[in-house]
Amino acid sequence: MFPAERELMFPTTVVGGAVTRTIALVNNDDRPLVVDAISPARSDPFDDFTVAQPRSVKVEAGQQTAIEIRFAPSRLGTARQTFKIETSNGPVGPEGDFDVVGGATEWRNEPTHERVQRQDQLVSALESRRAADALHAERVLARRSVESWAKSATELNQLAADWSRDNWLEFLSYTGGAYTLYPSHGALKLVKTVVGDWLDVTLEVEAPEGKLLSGVGAKLGAKHIQDAMLDFLFDKLSGDERPPADAQAATAADSIGKAALGKSREVDAYRDRANIAIDDARSAAEIKIQSAHTAAELEAWRVWTARQNPPKPKMADRSLRDQLLKEWLLQRAATPDAANRETNPLAWETVKKRMKDGRITTLDRQDLFLYQCQYEWQRLGLAGVDDAVARLDARRQRINDDARSWGNDEKAASRMVAAFLGAQDQTPSTFQKTRNAEQTFRALGEGISGYVVAATESLDNGFILSCNVALEASGEAVFVKHFRYSIVVAGVQQPDIVHYPRGGRS
Repeated sequence: MFPAERELMFPTTVVGGAVTRTIALVNNDDRPLVVDAISPARSDPFDDFTVAQPRSVKVEAGQQTAIEIRFAPSRLGTARQTFKIETSNGPVGPEGDFDVVGGATEWRNEPTHERVQRQDQLVSALESRRAADALHAERVLARRSVESWAKSATELNQLAADWSRDNWLEFLSYTGGAYTLYPSHGALKLVKTVVGDWLDVTLEVEAPEGKLLSGVGAKLGAKHIQDAMLDFLFDKLSGDERPPADAQAATAADSIGKAALGKSREVDAYRDRANIAIDDARSAAEIKIQSAHTAAELEAWRVWTARQNPPKPKMADRSLRDQLLKEWLLQRAATPDAANRETNPLAWETVKKRMKDGRITTLDRQDLFLYQCQYEWQRLGLAGVDDAVARLDARRQRINDDARSWGNDEKAASRMVAAFLGAQDQTPSTFQKTRNAEQTFRALGEGISGYVVAATESLDNGFILSCNVALEASGEAVFVKHFRYSIVVAGVQQPDIVHYPRGGRS
């Protein structure tokens, strides 16, 4: 016995509405089977999916029967469930499992807080109309459990926001005003690991880019803060960053202040949105509790809230700050011993000394040039940077593996990486799209005569930028001597542009 579809997608419906879909169950056995039960695999007291299943329906060999599944969303977002099939021969097993997925929106674009208010009024009405309640004690305990969970989840969101803000502000204070940080390949994964060490989840909620909420029975709460932190911590802050030289010390301090204030407000905004989602879950749960008919239904809420108990953040933990400083230090290096020309050298040296006791002991590393490429190409506003860096890294690893297999030590392998990947006849990294045309134009300079038109119109009509990276090896480190750009705009070859991370000619 197996389902004709392994996943059943429901059309989006409004909260409080319902939609029904049919799924076919096929008997692929060589003998008749009796469908005894179709039950949810995960306990979810919200119970958005119900099955109008056949009871003890006999299905001949090679034949099929149909069942109906009803989706009635109780709160905004996407809900998921897995159903298992049991027959007269016992449970079918994983091959008979099928998933159901449904999404919900607000009714007539009703704001969440208005719907929550309306649902709370409904809960009060249901309670006042109940003359005698045989389950009064159980209902009170279930409701108290949900209210206690909502309070704890809200407190966790505040702690997560405070922890995130503290880590961000300390990172900002070390950078001397040159605070832009771009996500190097794998950086987001690393930070997710750092944040995820303690920032566990209770529910999944709305993502920063506006995606729908996920099922409350799955996970919510601080997950939202985690995703929000990952989303904005690596964004380039507003305005054109300039090297904070001595003459710019006052403006650098002002810039840090504005950045701190702006990001602090962002953290608070994400926290507030997560709290609204928690309140939405509480409201929907209380309607379910007031509508419950059995003690088992009410006990399910107490069990559910007991499971939603993630650990609290350690407020003194600064692992996120250190991870950000590590990325910043590597991206802004010109050599293992010096910052690039966009970065305050005193701030860079301060971070370097600090990180020797923490997440990075040396910049004498073969992959240093990859972080430099990430920073350089992101600085130009180019699209597809992660893929370009990943391709360079794959080539680096192949050369390194070959060199080591031939008996070379790490220093000799680094010299081979620099020689091969830095050779002029190597395949350049090529870009044909930009995330921000004006940013690309400003970063490359006025030397591109035809780029003004392309920047104000579209780069889809023949924009090709090729970059050869000249590399140098020192010890085990491989770093960039210069970037050479060959540019074709609208079919016209422009003069080459050379950028030196250490300054000088360009």
